[in-house]
Amino acid sequence: MNITQRSPNPAPKTQGFHEQLQARSIAAQQQCLSLPNNAGAQLIFAAATSLELQCIPVLRHPDETLNLLDATSLPGMPRARCMGIREHRWHIGTQESVIRHRSGLRTLDPLHSWAQLATQRTLEELIIIGDAVATTLAKNNTPLSKELTQQLRATQAELQSQTAQHQIPVQSTVVETIRRFVSRTERYHGKKACIRAAQYIACGSMSMQETRVRLALIQHGLPRPDCNLAVNLLTFNSGVPYTLDLAWSEAKVGIEYDGDHHRTDRRQWRNDHEKRNRLQQNGWHIFTIDADTINTVDARAHFALNVARVLSQRGVMSGFRPIAKPL
Repeated sequence: MNITQRSPNPAPKTQGFHEQLQARSIAAQQQCLSLPNNAGAQLIFAAATSLELQCIPVLRHPDETLNLLDATSLPGMPRARCMGIREHRWHIGTQESVIRHRSGLRTLDPLHSWAQLATQRTLEELIIIGDAVATTLAKNNTPLSKELTQQLRATQAELQSQTAQHQIPVQSTVVETIRRFVSRTERYHGKKACIRAAQYIACGSMSMQETRVRLALIQHGLPRPDCNLAVNLLTFNSGVPYTLDLAWSEAKVGIEYDGDHHRTDRRQWRNDHEKRNRLQQNGWHIFTIDADTINTVDARAHFALNVARVLSQRGVMSGFRPIAKPL
Protein backbone atom coordinates (compact mmCIF):
# COMPACT_ATOMS: atom_id res chain seq x y z
CA MET A 1 0.00 0.00 0.00
CA ASN A 2 1.40 3.39 -0.97
CA ILE A 3 1.53 5.98 1.76
CA THR A 4 0.31 9.39 0.71
CA GLN A 5 2.75 12.10 1.76
CA ARG A 6 1.19 14.84 3.83
CA SER A 7 1.86 18.50 3.38
CA PRO A 8 5.34 19.55 4.58
CA ASN A 9 3.73 22.67 6.07
CA PRO A 10 1.27 21.35 8.65
CA ALA A 11 -1.19 23.52 10.51
CA PRO A 12 -0.41 24.93 13.96
CA LYS A 13 0.13 22.30 16.62
CA THR A 14 -2.92 21.08 18.53
CA GLN A 15 -3.04 19.67 22.04
CA GLY A 16 -2.23 15.96 21.99
CA PHE A 17 -4.12 13.19 23.74
CA HIS A 18 -1.66 12.88 26.63
CA GLU A 19 -1.53 16.64 27.10
CA GLN A 20 -5.32 16.62 27.40
CA LEU A 21 -5.10 13.92 30.08
CA GLN A 22 -2.54 15.96 32.00
CA ALA A 23 -4.74 19.05 31.82
CA ARG A 24 -7.79 17.12 33.06
CA SER A 25 -5.72 15.62 35.91
CA ILE A 26 -4.64 19.08 37.06
CA ALA A 27 -8.22 20.36 36.87
CA ALA A 28 -9.52 17.39 38.90
CA GLN A 29 -6.77 17.88 41.47
CA GLN A 30 -7.67 21.55 41.90
CA GLN A 31 -11.35 20.68 42.21
CA CYS A 32 -10.64 18.06 44.90
CA LEU A 33 -8.42 20.42 46.88
CA SER A 34 -11.02 23.19 46.75
CA LEU A 35 -13.75 21.22 48.56
CA PRO A 36 -15.09 23.02 51.65
CA ASN A 37 -13.58 22.42 55.10
CA ASN A 38 -10.52 20.72 53.60
CA ALA A 39 -12.70 17.68 52.86
CA GLY A 40 -10.42 16.63 49.99
CA ALA A 41 -7.73 15.64 52.47
CA GLN A 42 -10.15 13.32 54.30
CA LEU A 43 -11.86 11.58 51.38
CA ILE A 44 -10.81 8.64 49.21
CA PHE A 45 -11.49 9.56 45.60
CA ALA A 46 -12.80 6.85 43.34
CA ALA A 47 -14.21 5.88 39.94
CA ALA A 48 -13.85 8.56 37.25
CA THR A 49 -12.28 11.16 39.56
CA SER A 50 -9.61 8.70 40.72
CA LEU A 51 -8.70 7.70 37.16
CA GLU A 52 -8.57 11.30 35.98
CA LEU A 53 -6.21 12.18 38.81
CA GLN A 54 -3.98 9.34 37.54
CA CYS A 55 -4.11 10.61 33.91
CA ILE A 56 -6.28 7.73 32.72
CA PRO A 57 -9.15 8.52 30.28
CA VAL A 58 -12.67 7.88 31.56
CA LEU A 59 -14.82 8.66 28.48
CA ARG A 60 -17.26 10.96 30.23
CA HIS A 61 -20.70 11.13 28.64
CA PRO A 62 -22.03 14.49 27.41
CA ASP A 63 -24.68 14.55 30.14
CA GLU A 64 -22.23 13.56 32.89
CA THR A 65 -21.58 16.50 35.15
CA LEU A 66 -18.03 17.48 36.01
CA ASN A 67 -19.25 19.36 39.07
CA LEU A 68 -19.59 16.21 41.18
CA LEU A 69 -16.47 14.38 42.34
CA ASP A 70 -16.45 10.62 42.94
CA ALA A 71 -15.47 9.44 46.41
CA THR A 72 -15.84 6.07 48.08
CA SER A 73 -16.61 4.64 51.48
CA LEU A 74 -14.92 1.35 52.33
CA PRO A 75 -15.99 -1.24 54.93
CA GLY A 76 -15.48 0.04 58.46
CA MET A 77 -15.06 3.64 57.33
CA PRO A 78 -17.37 6.65 57.72
CA ARG A 79 -19.63 7.50 54.78
CA ALA A 80 -18.12 9.82 52.17
CA ARG A 81 -20.51 12.74 52.63
CA CYS A 82 -19.70 16.23 51.44
CA MET A 83 -21.23 18.86 49.19
CA GLY A 84 -20.06 18.26 45.62
CA ILE A 85 -19.42 14.54 46.17
CA ARG A 86 -21.01 11.50 44.52
CA GLU A 87 -20.55 8.59 46.93
CA HIS A 88 -19.68 5.04 45.86
CA ARG A 89 -20.06 2.39 48.54
CA TRP A 90 -17.44 -0.23 47.67
CA HIS A 91 -17.32 -3.26 49.91
CA ILE A 92 -14.52 -5.19 48.13
CA GLY A 93 -11.92 -2.48 48.79
CA THR A 94 -9.80 -1.98 51.91
CA GLN A 95 -7.22 0.50 53.13
CA GLU A 96 -4.68 -1.60 51.20
CA SER A 97 -6.54 -0.66 47.98
CA VAL A 98 -5.76 3.04 48.50
CA ILE A 99 -2.86 4.99 47.02
CA ARG A 100 -1.49 8.43 47.78
CA HIS A 101 -1.56 10.75 44.77
CA ARG A 102 1.41 13.08 44.28
CA SER A 103 -0.87 15.96 45.32
CA GLY A 104 -1.36 14.30 48.70
CA LEU A 105 -4.92 13.22 47.86
CA ARG A 106 -5.99 9.63 48.48
CA THR A 107 -7.55 7.56 45.70
CA LEU A 108 -8.51 3.98 45.05
CA ASP A 109 -6.00 2.14 42.89
CA PRO A 110 -6.72 1.99 39.13
CA LEU A 111 -8.28 -1.50 39.12
CA HIS A 112 -10.87 -0.75 41.79
CA SER A 113 -11.59 2.65 40.21
CA TRP A 114 -12.04 1.06 36.78
CA ALA A 115 -14.37 -1.65 38.13
CA GLN A 116 -16.56 1.03 39.74
CA LEU A 117 -17.32 2.39 36.26
CA ALA A 118 -18.74 -0.92 35.00
CA THR A 119 -22.35 0.10 35.66
CA GLN A 120 -21.86 3.54 34.06
CA ARG A 121 -20.10 2.67 30.78
CA THR A 122 -20.81 0.50 27.75
CA LEU A 123 -18.78 -2.68 27.29
CA GLU A 124 -16.66 -1.06 24.58
CA GLU A 125 -15.99 1.95 26.81
CA LEU A 126 -15.05 -0.32 29.70
CA ILE A 127 -12.53 -2.12 27.47
CA ILE A 128 -11.08 1.18 26.24
CA ILE A 129 -10.61 2.42 29.80
CA GLY A 130 -9.28 -1.01 30.81
CA ASP A 131 -6.67 -0.83 28.04
CA ALA A 132 -5.55 2.54 29.38
CA VAL A 133 -5.34 1.16 32.93
CA ALA A 134 -3.31 -1.85 31.75
CA THR A 135 -0.90 0.31 29.75
CA THR A 136 -0.45 2.70 32.68
CA LEU A 137 0.32 -0.18 35.04
CA ALA A 138 2.74 -1.80 32.58
CA LYS A 139 4.62 1.48 32.23
CA ASN A 140 4.66 1.94 36.00
CA ASN A 141 3.24 5.43 35.52
CA THR A 142 1.17 5.54 38.70
CA PRO A 143 1.71 4.62 42.36
CA LEU A 144 0.58 1.11 43.27
CA SER A 145 -1.53 0.21 46.27
CA LYS A 146 -0.25 -2.46 48.64
CA GLU A 147 -3.02 -4.78 47.43
CA LEU A 148 -2.20 -4.31 43.74
CA THR A 149 1.54 -4.69 44.34
CA GLN A 150 0.92 -8.03 46.04
CA GLN A 151 -1.43 -9.15 43.25
CA LEU A 152 1.10 -8.33 40.52
CA ARG A 153 3.90 -10.15 42.34
CA ALA A 154 1.75 -13.21 42.99
CA THR A 155 0.64 -13.37 39.35
CA GLN A 156 4.19 -13.03 38.07
CA ALA A 157 5.44 -15.78 40.37
CA GLU A 158 2.67 -18.14 39.30
CA LEU A 159 3.20 -17.44 35.59
CA GLN A 160 6.91 -18.13 36.02
CA SER A 161 6.18 -21.43 37.74
CA GLN A 162 3.92 -22.48 34.85
CA THR A 163 6.40 -21.78 32.05
CA ALA A 164 10.07 -22.23 31.27
CA GLN A 165 10.48 -18.47 30.90
CA HIS A 166 12.71 -16.89 33.51
CA GLN A 167 11.40 -13.41 32.73
CA ILE A 168 7.66 -12.98 32.21
CA PRO A 169 6.76 -9.89 30.12
CA VAL A 170 5.21 -7.23 32.33
CA GLN A 171 2.31 -6.93 29.86
CA SER A 172 1.37 -10.58 30.43
CA THR A 173 1.53 -10.12 34.19
CA VAL A 174 -0.68 -7.03 34.11
CA VAL A 175 -3.36 -8.53 31.85
CA GLU A 176 -3.51 -11.75 33.89
CA THR A 177 -3.71 -9.74 37.13
CA ILE A 178 -6.70 -7.82 35.76
CA ARG A 179 -8.45 -11.06 34.81
CA ARG A 180 -7.90 -12.49 38.27
CA PHE A 181 -9.02 -9.27 39.93
CA VAL A 182 -12.39 -9.20 38.14
CA SER A 183 -13.02 -12.91 38.79
CA ARG A 184 -12.57 -12.64 42.57
CA THR A 185 -15.11 -14.56 44.60
CA GLU A 186 -16.77 -11.52 46.20
CA ARG A 187 -19.80 -10.00 44.53
CA TYR A 188 -19.65 -6.41 43.35
CA HIS A 189 -21.72 -4.19 41.08
CA GLY A 190 -20.73 -4.63 37.43
CA LYS A 191 -18.84 -7.90 37.95
CA LYS A 192 -20.23 -9.59 34.83
CA ALA A 193 -19.34 -6.60 32.66
CA CYS A 194 -15.82 -6.48 34.11
CA ILE A 195 -15.28 -10.19 33.41
CA ARG A 196 -16.43 -9.74 29.80
CA ALA A 197 -14.28 -6.64 29.32
CA ALA A 198 -11.18 -8.31 30.75
CA GLN A 199 -11.26 -10.89 27.94
CA TYR A 200 -10.39 -8.13 25.47
CA ILE A 201 -8.07 -5.88 27.49
CA ALA A 202 -4.52 -5.55 26.16
CA CYS A 203 -1.42 -3.63 27.18
CA GLY A 204 0.19 -1.09 24.90
CA SER A 205 -2.74 0.83 23.46
CA MET A 206 -1.71 4.49 23.32
CA SER A 207 -5.12 6.00 22.54
CA MET A 208 -8.83 5.31 22.72
CA GLN A 209 -9.08 5.17 18.93
CA GLU A 210 -6.40 2.49 18.69
CA THR A 211 -8.47 0.30 20.99
CA ARG A 212 -11.59 0.95 18.89
CA VAL A 213 -9.70 -0.12 15.76
CA ARG A 214 -8.47 -3.31 17.42
CA LEU A 215 -11.95 -4.21 18.68
CA ALA A 216 -13.49 -3.59 15.25
CA LEU A 217 -11.00 -5.98 13.64
CA ILE A 218 -11.61 -8.65 16.28
CA GLN A 219 -15.38 -8.32 15.80
CA HIS A 220 -14.88 -8.97 12.08
CA GLY A 221 -12.98 -12.19 12.78
CA LEU A 222 -9.37 -11.08 12.39
CA PRO A 223 -6.68 -12.48 14.71
CA ARG A 224 -5.73 -10.22 17.59
CA PRO A 225 -2.86 -7.90 16.70
CA ASP A 226 -0.04 -6.89 19.01
CA CYS A 227 -0.31 -3.39 20.45
CA ASN A 228 2.51 -0.86 20.22
CA LEU A 229 4.86 -3.45 18.69
CA ALA A 230 8.58 -2.59 18.67
CA VAL A 231 10.01 -3.66 15.30
CA ASN A 232 13.25 -5.61 15.59
CA LEU A 233 16.43 -3.97 14.25
CA LEU A 234 14.73 -0.84 12.90
CA THR A 235 15.31 2.40 14.80
CA PHE A 236 15.28 6.17 14.45
CA ASN A 237 18.63 7.97 14.34
CA SER A 238 18.29 8.44 18.10
CA GLY A 239 18.31 4.68 18.59
CA VAL A 240 14.66 4.54 19.63
CA PRO A 241 13.04 1.50 17.96
CA TYR A 242 10.23 1.91 15.48
CA THR A 243 6.86 0.98 16.93
CA LEU A 244 3.54 0.21 15.27
CA ASP A 245 0.17 0.93 16.86
CA LEU A 246 -1.16 -2.49 15.84
CA ALA A 247 0.72 -5.25 14.05
CA TRP A 248 0.93 -8.90 13.05
CA SER A 249 4.69 -9.36 13.10
CA GLU A 250 4.72 -12.79 11.44
CA ALA A 251 3.01 -11.31 8.37
CA LYS A 252 4.78 -7.93 8.53
CA VAL A 253 1.44 -6.12 8.47
CA GLY A 254 0.99 -3.00 10.58
CA ILE A 255 -1.60 -0.31 11.28
CA GLU A 256 -0.82 3.28 12.21
CA TYR A 257 -3.61 5.49 13.54
CA ASP A 258 -3.08 9.18 12.82
CA GLY A 259 -4.76 11.58 15.22
CA ASP A 260 -4.77 15.33 14.61
CA HIS A 261 -1.32 15.84 16.15
CA HIS A 262 0.22 13.57 13.49
CA ARG A 263 -0.77 16.20 10.93
CA THR A 264 -0.07 19.36 12.91
CA ASP A 265 3.22 18.52 14.66
CA ARG A 266 6.09 18.96 12.18
CA ARG A 267 8.47 16.62 14.02
CA GLN A 268 5.79 13.95 14.36
CA TRP A 269 5.01 14.23 10.65
CA ARG A 270 8.68 13.78 9.69
CA ASN A 271 9.16 10.84 12.04
CA ASP A 272 6.03 9.13 10.69
CA HIS A 273 7.18 9.63 7.10
CA GLU A 274 10.68 8.26 7.78
CA LYS A 275 9.43 5.29 9.77
CA ARG A 276 6.79 4.19 7.30
CA ASN A 277 9.07 4.48 4.30
CA ARG A 278 11.76 2.36 5.95
CA LEU A 279 9.24 -0.21 7.12
CA GLN A 280 7.91 -0.59 3.59
CA GLN A 281 11.46 -0.93 2.27
CA ASN A 282 11.90 -3.79 4.75
CA GLY A 283 8.86 -5.69 3.54
CA TRP A 284 6.15 -4.31 5.80
CA HIS A 285 2.66 -3.48 4.58
CA ILE A 286 1.45 -0.43 6.51
CA PHE A 287 -2.16 0.75 6.73
CA THR A 288 -2.36 4.42 7.69
CA ILE A 289 -5.81 5.30 8.99
CA ASP A 290 -7.74 8.05 10.77
CA ALA A 291 -11.10 8.53 12.47
CA ASP A 292 -13.02 8.25 9.18
CA THR A 293 -11.76 4.68 8.76
CA ILE A 294 -13.90 3.42 11.65
CA ASN A 295 -16.68 5.98 12.03
CA THR A 296 -19.43 3.87 10.40
CA VAL A 297 -20.43 0.20 10.29
CA ASP A 298 -19.66 0.01 6.56
CA ALA A 299 -16.31 1.77 6.95
CA ARG A 300 -15.20 -0.67 9.65
CA ALA A 301 -16.25 -3.69 7.58
CA HIS A 302 -14.47 -2.36 4.49
CA PHE A 303 -11.28 -1.70 6.42
CA ALA A 304 -11.36 -5.11 8.12
CA LEU A 305 -11.80 -6.77 4.70
CA ASN A 306 -8.77 -4.95 3.32
CA VAL A 307 -6.62 -5.99 6.27
CA ALA A 308 -7.89 -9.59 6.08
CA ARG A 309 -7.00 -9.74 2.38
CA VAL A 310 -3.41 -8.62 2.98
CA LEU A 311 -3.01 -10.99 5.94
CA SER A 312 -4.25 -13.86 3.79
CA GLN A 313 -1.83 -12.95 1.01
CA ARG A 314 0.95 -13.18 3.60
CA GLY A 315 -0.07 -16.53 5.00
CA VAL A 316 -2.21 -15.52 7.98
CA MET A 317 -5.81 -16.70 7.69
CA SER A 318 -8.31 -14.39 9.32
CA GLY A 319 -11.78 -15.91 9.35
CA PHE A 320 -13.15 -12.56 8.16
CA ARG A 321 -16.83 -11.90 8.90
CA PRO A 322 -18.62 -9.23 6.83
CA ILE A 323 -20.98 -8.55 9.74
CA ALA A 324 -19.34 -7.67 13.05
CA LYS A 325 -19.93 -10.08 15.91
CA PRO A 326 -20.96 -8.34 19.15
CA LEU A 327 -18.35 -8.28 21.87
